[in-house]
Amino acid sequence: PRLLVHLSSRKAPLLWGILWAGWHMPLWLPAHIAATGSPAGAFLLTAANTLEALAASVILTWLALRSRFSIALPALFFGASSAGMSLIRDLLDYQAAAPSWPLTYAIVLALFAALFLLPQRR
Repeated sequence: PRLLVHLSSRKAPLLWGILWAGWHMPLWLPAHIAATGSPAGAFLLTAANTLEALAASVILTWLALRSRFSIALPALFFGASSAGMSLIRDLLDYQAAAPSWPLTYAIVLALFAALFLLPQRR
C-alpha cells in the first residue's frame, strides 16, 4: 500500500516485480546453471523467472486492491501458482521439459497480467 501512494497501480507492481526478481536472482542463476549445465539455458530460465515475477506482482497487486488489502486472495493465488508450477514440473520431468515449460508458463502468466494493466472503462 505504501508504494501505491507514490506510484500508480500500473507502475507500482512493475517496480515491485523488478525488486522481487532482483532479490531472487542470486538463487535462480546458480540453480539454473546447475540444472541446465549451460549459461544460455540458465539465462533463458532466469529471464522466464523475471517475467513471471513481474506478471505475478501485477496480479497480486490487482488482487490486493480488489480485496482491500486482505492477504487471503493474494496468498491463495501465490500458493496455487507455486503448487501448480511444481506439479507441472514434476509431471513433465524437469529435464525433459526444461526450459520450455517455465518459459511457456511465464509468457501465459504475463499475457494474463497484461489484462490487468489495460485501462479500465467505468
